[in-house]
Amino acid sequence: MSLQLFGILNFTPDSFFDGGKNFAIETAFASAKKILENNADYIDVGAEATNPFVGAITADDEINRLKPILAALLIKYPNKISLDTYHAKTLRWALEFGKPILNDVSGLYDPEMIKLAAEQDLICIVGHLPPSALGIPVKSHEEKMDSFDEVKNQLLKRVSYLQKSGIKKRNIILDPNIGFGKTMRLNWQLVKEFSTSVDYPVMIGASHKRFLGFDENGIELPGGQELRHQKEANLKAAYYAEQSGATYLRVHEPEWYIELL
Repeated sequence: MSLQLFGILNFTPDSFFDGGKNFAIETAFASAKKILENNADYIDVGAEATNPFVGAITADDEINRLKPILAALLIKYPNKISLDTYHAKTLRWALEFGKPILNDVSGLYDPEMIKLAAEQDLICIVGHLPPSALGIPVKSHEEKMDSFDEVKNQLLKRVSYLQKSGIKKRNIILDPNIGFGKTMRLNWQLVKEFSTSVDYPVMIGASHKRFLGFDENGIELPGGQELRHQKEANLKAAYYAEQSGATYLRVHEPEWYIELL
């Protein structure tokens, strides 16, 4: 399968990347249209920032943020919408309007999420968080894992459990969750090596992540936190991911990646 892109649509007031520019409904619809026009295959819609300096929100808050846009997107772009949530209540609400791809950074930590995904035969992007996070993304930043094998084995153990719980292997995409509770060095190693180490399609989400301002040994580069937002640094990570066999990239500017498609 050739490389495919998930274009990110943050419907939040506190996104680390866009500062909430898509929180206005009209802007969000225009951004969704532009994402697909710029060669993305899917739109990944999220309403909760994973910024460690911003607290988690409830499922009700998430649904209220999504109400003005998600239903319309699911109807307008069937089979093109990915829902970035770890709240089963949010997924249950969304299923009233269509069947999104489920992008759950917690690895479907909530048993109710597993049940819904299995019953609806959903494609599931299964993310990895350090065990100490207890399925809460913002808590993942409290630990810094540095073992490639630990991340790999924990994620494989998780998807084995999900398959025993009714989720089909053909519906599983792995995401090592770059930037979630990993050292800068490990983030680079995961980008470069993870996809070849597993027998599943893999999504890599490295876009604008902090590790892009560090070298592959985990040493911060001069002007590193400006580098992370530059096209060259983002393309470097995308090239490594593509060369290692990643199937999907989750990105903010799909137009930057045309040369890799």
